[in-house]
Amino acid sequence: MGMVKKIIGLMLLINAHNVLAQDLSNKGKEFWVGYGHHQYMEPGHSGSAPVNSQEMVLYFSAEDQPATVRVTIRGTAYEEIYQVPANTVISSKPIPKGGNGNIDARLFTLPGGAGTSSEQLFSNNGIHIESNTPVVAYAHIYGQESSGAAMLLPVETWGHAYVSLTTRQYYNSNRDCFSWICIIASEDGTRVRIVPTVNTRRGRKKNIPFEIELQQGEVYQLLGESINSYESAELTGTSVTAIEGADGKCHPIAVFTGSSRTGISCADEDGSGDNLIQQMMPFKAWGKRYLTAPTSVLTAPQQANMNVYRIAVRDPNTIVKKNGQQLYGINGFYYEYQSNTADIIEADQPVMVAQFLPSSNSCGYIGEGDPELIYLSPLEQAVTRTGFYRNDLQKIDANFVTLIIPDSGLATLLIDGAANAWNHRYTHPQLSGYSVVVKRWKSARAQCIVSSRAPFTAITYGLGVAESYGYNAGTKLNSLNGLPWYRNSFAPDNQPGSYTCVNSPLEFSILLRFQPVKLTWHLSELNGNLDQPADQVQLNPVASGTQTINGISYFQYTLPGTFRFMAAGLQQFHVTATGTGVENCDRTETLAYPVDVRPALSIAYTTEFEHCVQKAPVAFDAATTAGDGSTITGWKWTTLNHDGSFHSGASGRTWQQEFTAGKYSVQLQANDANGCVADTTTLFELAAKPETPYFNLVNPVACANRKLLLIENSPNAGVQRWYWDLGNGDTVSLFSEGQQYAASSKLPDTLIIKHVTAYSNTCVSDTAVAKIVVYANPVTSTTVPVTCFRTNDPIPFETKVSFEDDQQLKEVSWTFGDGSSAHTLSGHHSWPAPGSYPVSLTVTGESGCVSTVDYHQAVHQEPTISFPLMEPVCSAAGIIPIANASITNGVAGRGWYGGDGVTANGSFDPAKAGPGSHEILFVYESGEACRDTARNSITVFPSPTLTMPAPVYAIAGTVIILEPKVNSLPDLQYSWTPPTGLSSALVLKPQLTVDRDQEYRFEVKTPHCSVTGMTAVHVLKAVKVPNVFSPNGDNIHDRWEIENLAGYPGCLVEVYNRYGQMIWRKTGYETPWDGRVNGNPVPVGTYYYIIDRKNGYSRLSGSVTIIK
Repeated sequence: MGMVKKIIGLMLLINAHNVLAQDLSNKGKEFWVGYGHHQYMEPGHSGSAPVNSQEMVLYFSAEDQPATVRVTIRGTAYEEIYQVPANTVISSKPIPKGGNGNIDARLFTLPGGAGTSSEQLFSNNGIHIESNTPVVAYAHIYGQESSGAAMLLPVETWGHAYVSLTTRQYYNSNRDCFSWICIIASEDGTRVRIVPTVNTRRGRKKNIPFEIELQQGEVYQLLGESINSYESAELTGTSVTAIEGADGKCHPIAVFTGSSRTGISCADEDGSGDNLIQQMMPFKAWGKRYLTAPTSVLTAPQQANMNVYRIAVRDPNTIVKKNGQQLYGINGFYYEYQSNTADIIEADQPVMVAQFLPSSNSCGYIGEGDPELIYLSPLEQAVTRTGFYRNDLQKIDANFVTLIIPDSGLATLLIDGAANAWNHRYTHPQLSGYSVVVKRWKSARAQCIVSSRAPFTAITYGLGVAESYGYNAGTKLNSLNGLPWYRNSFAPDNQPGSYTCVNSPLEFSILLRFQPVKLTWHLSELNGNLDQPADQVQLNPVASGTQTINGISYFQYTLPGTFRFMAAGLQQFHVTATGTGVENCDRTETLAYPVDVRPALSIAYTTEFEHCVQKAPVAFDAATTAGDGSTITGWKWTTLNHDGSFHSGASGRTWQQEFTAGKYSVQLQANDANGCVADTTTLFELAAKPETPYFNLVNPVACANRKLLLIENSPNAGVQRWYWDLGNGDTVSLFSEGQQYAASSKLPDTLIIKHVTAYSNTCVSDTAVAKIVVYANPVTSTTVPVTCFRTNDPIPFETKVSFEDDQQLKEVSWTFGDGSSAHTLSGHHSWPAPGSYPVSLTVTGESGCVSTVDYHQAVHQEPTISFPLMEPVCSAAGIIPIANASITNGVAGRGWYGGDGVTANGSFDPAKAGPGSHEILFVYESGEACRDTARNSITVFPSPTLTMPAPVYAIAGTVIILEPKVNSLPDLQYSWTPPTGLSSALVLKPQLTVDRDQEYRFEVKTPHCSVTGMTAVHVLKAVKVPNVFSPNGDNIHDRWEIENLAGYPGCLVEVYNRYGQMIWRKTGYETPWDGRVNGNPVPVGTYYYIIDRKNGYSRLSGSVTIIK
């Protein structure tokens, strides 16, 4: 294919999914950063803050999902876990900085002979950030009037080649501030070549390459040498390249650039200074086209301030233009200019652009602020959504975001979810169709989300008195060395597709900045989703053309052939390209190749033609939109004969063609403007009038109220409908060829059945007619026995038969489920074993029509019951269980007990039954009305009844009689225990002289039963009443303790005041009085009491005095 060059407009490709779908950005799951050198780390530094007073913190911003973030420091036990809720930003704890033997993450060692002057490999200082979901991460190093912040880049975006871009190192610091670079490895065995452009603090010579080897998480820091008390050598232009290590691989690296503290001026002004830190973008992410916009004045977002810009090149011969004018006077590896207007930077080779905020009162800068370094995104790395962190450290008064966006994106631009939320907007003066938008906030520690349907670039920064921070607000970091480029084969021109569809043919191309010697298309990664999933290799491929996207020229390489995806979704495979244009040791780069595959299109169409003719024109009319609503731009018709041979074809939405009667298939291929294809094939038939059909009755005889099975065999192909009229009110239409139809047959005895077939509603055959005689079924009246039958019992069976027509009975047949049968209307049958037997009766008339009756006959086995004899009991024995009856031969059922004294739950109550002999019944039910009864008996003897006397209270020496009450029964015997003090232990009512407290047990016996009872005798002691007590809480005589009164049950104590009013009363004296009435203490004084000891004893009275 000849070389074809095509220029593609900027906006077209920014919105094309397949070009931008790699979408590596500053959001990720793994980051590394170093605690870069700061002025305050140096002992004896010239600043006003204490030594080592700077702090470093990290910020983590989660958007759609919450995140769990883990921070560790290589080679140490340091670990912190942070939970970041969705749509929030949190700050880490300060990173440890040594002191008192603590962990020290600083990239710092003592200067001079005592150390390495902070220029060395640091093995235990790499700060590692890991998250379970993608986050945006930042590092912030700040101190007194000194602050620098950096947006961190995920490991997956790192590159192999970098060129440092920083600022002049100029600050009145007494040789304690330096321009620095630090390099971090994410993999073991990482080898790096460094070519410094200046002499270094530790003696490395400019332009002399040297190599280092890093393990995962190790950091190497390089510092420019000190020139005088104001100036140190700046490291701009220093190249850092990953080279082949011992394992034969080049490993990606991260490179940070910064300053311990520096001013940024235009004429060596002695202005304010700030520390700087930023992570550099790898060379593969550099672009050729940048739009810039100046920062705003602190108090006036509409007022542009003066900024300094530097443009880094790798090749000094790169042509760089600002606002269309070529720049001259390169400073080794960069151009520098000052501007307070929005500009456009264009180059013929990739460049990197840095924007600097100068020192306050320098370069014409207006208002408050401090030096800051920000790396800008080229237009090729613009984003449609970003989240960033606003901060108030250190002494920040206001936060800003300045973004550059196509005018078409303003309508959908949201800042923190709000439309038109900016403070100032103006047209970009150098690129038509673009605007600059400025938003200002009062400073706060907060997350900000910016989104639009159109991609934009942005910077964010904060300003305060002698203070500032700033960084890129969000960027893509895709490799611009190569872009995927696919085209649907049916697309109307050579434009790339923004998507494809299932089963739509497409061509794969890749756009490369360089000419490769080898391309490998890893199509096997699409196995199961692509029709040809085999890897393909192109050696020394020839470009099929060139494309220019956003000002970058690419060679286009196309894979021969067309391919079809078989599944919808975002499908992705990879292409590896090998060539000298790749910046790593094996000169091979792997490029992601995502493809947006949408479901296959569907297209509807109609056909119109006349039926029941031998030949007719057929009109085809296709829809103008696909099933998903997309507009159809092309139609292709193809018709095939019934045998698959080609018949005719045409293009266009409508088509008309003449066909003869027969079957045809019609294929319509339609495509939308993007080249997605809808492929629809259907069948149609043009037919003459069908011949008269014929049909058969499948049943051997037609019986009343039974289904007639009719099967039709049409002599015509292409019949669409079958119509039946059964002559008894049943009609039906069927739509399946050769289907049986089950119709109800009803008396009277003859049906006239009509049947036609049809190609359509208007193309119908003649009617086929047949007569069918319908016979009555036998009517049976069968008696089913339901009483209890045992094995070998003769069980009756009987039926009566009649007919609605004149038929005679032909046959009666009984089967009994045990292999036997009978052929009489009635009789008896016995079964030798228990069970449920299926009995079936079949009655046949002379026509052959049949009636059946089915039932089950239950045959039961007689149970064997074991019911043990019961022992005699006394009437006072209480409820007892009945001897357990059991079934010994396993007959299933249920049983219950009955008889005198039998309770509801099956126990025996002798008191309820009464003395005498009683019959106990066990009834067992084992089936339908099958019950068996076992009998038993039990004898109940009368028990004596006993009522014991109440406990006796008496004064010692009193003679009393114990008098229990017993019913009159013959042969009673008595026994008292213990016999102590009793006149006799074997009589009913013994005498007792009271001399002690004693409990007595009394037992009454008959020859079969006995009963016992208890009583007690208590000796009453003399009551001693104190006449004074002192309820004052000292635990001495706090209560009125009346000796022995508690021994007089039911005694009554009443207390009166001097007016004769009763103030306290208590029955029983187990708890002595505490001198309170209703919870309140009574007044000190004399009170009067009456004590009634009850039990026939005299009252006691007197006075009692309460003192405190």
